[in-house]
Amino acid sequence: MHNRVIAHERLLATELAVRCYQSEQGRPPASLDQLVPKYLRQVPSDPFSGRPVIYHPQGTNWLLYSVGEDGVDDGGKRAGRSVFGTVTKGDLFYDSPY
Repeated sequence: MHNRVIAHERLLATELAVRCYQSEQGRPPASLDQLVPKYLRQVPSDPFSGRPVIYHPQGTNWLLYSVGEDGVDDGGKRAGRSVFGTVTKGDLFYDSPY
């Protein structure tokens, strides 16, 4: 549960930074590195993989997520609701249910 909370906080901060960048530049960043240092001190790491959170710009939109509890990048497939004592398959987003 602790890592889920950390992932949600990092994804929310990154989502807000991407939106600020888009508001100022008129387009989303090509990579999260473009957010450093103006919007973020560093690219946030995914607590489940130890690697940067996953970001894929898609035209004027983007896909931003964590690999989630199973540690597998499911290509942006949302994880289901977490049940105590089980590992949920799928990826986490800043607005994913706990």
